[in-house]
Amino acid sequence: MNIVLNSNWGFSKDFAKFFVGVLCVLLLGEIGAILLCFLSFIYTFQNTDNGIKGITISFIVFAANPVLFNNPLSSTVSLLRIVLLMIFAVKVFVTNREWVPVFIQSLIVFVLVVWAITLMASYEIFVSLSKLLQFGMAAVSILLAFLNTRHPRVYWISWFYTLFVVVLIISLPFYFVPSVGFATNKIGFQGIFNHPQAFAVFLAPFTALLLGEILINNNRNGVVMCVCLLSVVSLVFTRGRTGLLAIFFALLLILFFVFLFNKKIAGRLISPFKKGSNLILLLMGICILAVNYDKVKEAGYEFLLKREGADLRESFKISRGELIDQQRKNIDENPLWGIGFGLPSVRRGIEIQRDPIFDLPVGAYVEKGFFFLAVIEEVGYVGSLFFFLFLFFLFKRIFSGSDIPLIWMGLTGFGTNIGEATLFSFGGMGLLVWFLIGIMITKEEPGVVYVSHQTKLPEPVLN
Repeated sequence: MNIVLNSNWGFSKDFAKFFVGVLCVLLLGEIGAILLCFLSFIYTFQNTDNGIKGITISFIVFAANPVLFNNPLSSTVSLLRIVLLMIFAVKVFVTNREWVPVFIQSLIVFVLVVWAITLMASYEIFVSLSKLLQFGMAAVSILLAFLNTRHPRVYWISWFYTLFVVVLIISLPFYFVPSVGFATNKIGFQGIFNHPQAFAVFLAPFTALLLGEILINNNRNGVVMCVCLLSVVSLVFTRGRTGLLAIFFALLLILFFVFLFNKKIAGRLISPFKKGSNLILLLMGICILAVNYDKVKEAGYEFLLKREGADLRESFKISRGELIDQQRKNIDENPLWGIGFGLPSVRRGIEIQRDPIFDLPVGAYVEKGFFFLAVIEEVGYVGSLFFFLFLFFLFKRIFSGSDIPLIWMGLTGFGTNIGEATLFSFGGMGLLVWFLIGIMITKEEPGVVYVSHQTKLPEPVLN
């Protein structure tokens, strides 16, 4: 069954079967992960559209819950992922038929500038170069692939939305199996993902998309509202503050940039509040919150603090404060060039993952908080200038469109970097964020007609 939304995209049972099959293979652990990597190679060799699907498979592999999927990751799998990114990048660059737009040109310039900075300033040059190579190849090739896709935008929204629904539905039963669903810290719900924060980052963009469908596009489809509710509840259970904050942060970004780049769609943002029924619901919600203010306040503090008996300042210091202090110290000591791309704030004890064949660095565990601070710390003010220039041109392109729910989804993915700096990390949830950016820049197929959710569409077919 297809569940089609107002924007002409929806859940596809064919895509769902594909993702369920991938998860079943992954139950074999490392062997399953290696098999999926070779399947991704086959997909990528065919064409760039199937290459996007192959990269999606690698995302699933690296996001998988190690308890449920028998520890699928290893240095061999990491090496195969890098090979996959190289194959994908070469395929995209060779077959590219589009003029490279300004925002991608500015991204390429940023990568080249950081390459020069790395040679001068990085305290682990080979680790930084390895991470920069992965980032540059993946980011540029993903954006070019979505520009060159033979499918309309709605196809790719359906692809990733179906992945979201599959992951959400399969994850829910493990709420009642704490050894799997709460395996990492026994507090936050992680579903079939490897960490509660990763699950929160994954859920947040699609929750924003569904909220946009309901609030902006006035979609009252029962299944859509049910999926949205399940996603919100799961997001709260992750105890991942980043996910919920990102949804609100993205909405604020939309309000700001819409008036900066595209005032024509500003009216759509306030249209839901012009309807009497919506105003009544809003007033009822305010009244309920007012009557239960103390309980809501207590629940809110418990969610934000993640622990009892702590105040907000203490919780912030434990969670991010010490890390941010170290980042500021590094910026003060290395203001122009930074400490090195993709490197941890604390130099001692860096754990470098190396490939089993050439003993080259393929990764290093890095935990960063606020993304923009992390950018300045890693590449200095010089590198940051070029990155922010890229963001300006990217946002200008994004806000030239008029699909507010889609923009809300993409900016929520970007907004998750408020608390989890993942945009430079393609071994984690950063890959998802670039997928979402890619969807936002994908061209709409000429002649696409947006229909109501009652209309049944043909199912997207996997190539």
